[in-house]
Amino acid sequence: MAKLARFLQQKFKSSALPYYLQDHPKKLLLEKSLALFTALYTNTNSAEVASQDRKNLPHDSDAFICGEIQFLPFFAILDSLKPKPGEIFYDLGSGAGKAVLTAGLCFDFAKVKGIEILPGLSNLAKSKLEEAKKSVNDDGVLLNKLMAIQLVKDDFLDQDFSDGDIIFIAATCFNYSLRDKLVKKLTALKVGARVIVTSKKVDHPQFELISESCELMSWGESSVFIYVKKN
Repeated sequence: MAKLARFLQQKFKSSALPYYLQDHPKKLLLEKSLALFTALYTNTNSAEVASQDRKNLPHDSDAFICGEIQFLPFFAILDSLKPKPGEIFYDLGSGAGKAVLTAGLCFDFAKVKGIEILPGLSNLAKSKLEEAKKSVNDDGVLLNKLMAIQLVKDDFLDQDFSDGDIIFIAATCFNYSLRDKLVKKLTALKVGARVIVTSKKVDHPQFELISESCELMSWGESSVFIYVKKN
């Protein structure tokens, strides 16, 4: 932990943020969060962990191919939605925990929950969360934010996420059967809930497309669609 603490101190001395975030009201929080995120995930090969997990599945499915967010592009996506304090965030297929950590550290969610079916990835995410808590135990603000994060090993189709205000789904490798089952579950969300989806569209009359962009993810640039639940 001493090594991680030194890394964070060095990062704080000079901002790693791009110029367009230098005047952002969350600048100090972003610097700390980005430094912590970088320290946690540098030299972590979550794709290899996912590959090993997939070998133990009863069948090999492209839906379990690991793809991860990048910190700053994902922060920008969430920031555009202006999350309100006390809202709830879910990541369906949360991998190594990068999206939940970004959401939990940078915003004032009451609950940030990641659901991941692959055991190796789920365990990796939990270990990163515990490492993060230990490294910021003298920073009450960051520690409280991390305490709001929950990580569950399960199939997200078997979980109730109907209380979510913002849902993130990296659906690039989902087949159409899985997508359709997921969309059916999404209809239980409250009116006004926002859904962020990579690559795949949510084709359902209860969801209105409010934003479409191309953002950088671990696998390259990806289409990102944002929907709001209408009724």
